[in-house]
Amino acid sequence: MKRKWVIVGKNNSGKTKLADFIEKDSNNKKVSLDLYYRDKTIEIPGEYLEMNYLNNAIIMISQNQALGTLFVVSADDEFIYPPNFAKSFTRICATVITKIDLVEEIKLKEIHEKALEIGTENIFLVSNKTHEGLDELEEFIKGCED
Repeated sequence: MKRKWVIVGKNNSGKTKLADFIEKDSNNKKVSLDLYYRDKTIEIPGEYLEMNYLNNAIIMISQNQALGTLFVVSADDEFIYPPNFAKSFTRICATVITKIDLVEEIKLKEIHEKALEIGTENIFLVSNKTHEGLDELEEFIKGCED
């Protein structure tokens, strides 16, 4: 079984765009309540994160099938991850803050501080519109896949 990147985040946080970036392929899927399996990624619906009793399902999926877990935080939305959530995972974890082009620098610093509470060592600030931060993220992903 080929391990995949598990992508977790709220609805409209940029999970599908991030998966498209990893897959090097565009997909026009609609919002779904189902796990979405692709060649290199598994997208977990936002509802799994928003309902605390489904957090164990996220952990189980990541332990069984993940190469690593990417926690997606949208810079223009509220923060909902439990403190030190990443400490529950045994595989590589990283936080990806998306839509950084939509907020001011001060707000971005606040989000970065909150992202530290997730418990990941790697935090990436990215924008799909300006492509800022995507090179660093791609380098990290390639390094983990080797």
